[in-house]
Amino acid sequence: MAPRKRAAGLPNGPVDSVVATKKTTAGAPPIPTSKIPPPLRFPLAVILNMSLSSLFYTIASEFTAGDLSSVSRSVNDWPQIFGLVACKILELGVSWFGGFDSYDVLSLTLLTHLPPLVLLVTCYSIRPTTLLSCLFIDLAATSAPFTLLRRLHPAHASTSPPDAVANKSIISDLPTQIFTSLLGAVIYACTLYASYSTFLPNLLATNFTGLRSLSGIYNAQFLTLIVLFLPVGLAAKVLLFTPATASKRDKADEVREKFDPAKATLEDTIWWNVWGWEKRGRVMITRGLVLAGVSFFYGWVQVFASIEGATSAGAAGWSGVWALAGVVTGCVYWWVGDGAT
Repeated sequence: MAPRKRAAGLPNGPVDSVVATKKTTAGAPPIPTSKIPPPLRFPLAVILNMSLSSLFYTIASEFTAGDLSSVSRSVNDWPQIFGLVACKILELGVSWFGGFDSYDVLSLTLLTHLPPLVLLVTCYSIRPTTLLSCLFIDLAATSAPFTLLRRLHPAHASTSPPDAVANKSIISDLPTQIFTSLLGAVIYACTLYASYSTFLPNLLATNFTGLRSLSGIYNAQFLTLIVLFLPVGLAAKVLLFTPATASKRDKADEVREKFDPAKATLEDTIWWNVWGWEKRGRVMITRGLVLAGVSFFYGWVQVFASIEGATSAGAAGWSGVWALAGVVTGCVYWWVGDGAT
């Protein structure tokens, strides 16, 4: 009987291996150890996130309330409030128990919180300054707890030694970083532009009452979208390309190389076909699915629950476009990584 494969964990590992590890490498700075007991770290991260978010939105309300209140759906029932809070905890839990560091969370937040705000600016004539204010609050409130409670993954830490990650020369190469960031921006721009030019105007017009204008959809320019999505491309590169390319071989890779289809059981063969990828591929698949899933779920909840006149189908259609862009970006990054490594 062939040896049974075991799926590797997420690229960054659990919190204990990320925060509390005491290993050091010669020439590298010492790794700090968290004094906070592991069971308390995630609840503390949730409390910090919600406290900072409430504080920042209260401060910004004098500047954004007039814009947002005119298009916002009233949320007064306790079940609705608890539902939104539960969704937020779930979003944080995906990042926390997925082993993401502050760079990952910052990138994931930008990629998943931007779509509802783009809809407001494009179709509801909300001021771009309001979009930037809301986005900054979300980025700061979400990344701050991870910055305080979890150290950077070696793939994101400039001080990490060369042997801490694979392909250090690739992920630290400036032209490669620029190219992959631009590539991510182009993919998102292509996906949005193709949607703008085909089904999206009709979907918005039939599933959103109270739209102020669709001129932002009809008049969108492809090159302008690329420029506007440069931060999106950078975030996609940080979240997807860098951790996958920096992934080192693990025991699952050794088992993968020893796999013999002539001796494998049916269970081993099925598992091989589903998850028999090298570590870099498993990391890309996992993170791509997280990006697509959070993009769709968060976007659907925010659009349907927060925008007056939005239907469930309309929210799903808008969020699905961004989720698709994340999936395509991950696939292209996987193909690029095959040629680079």
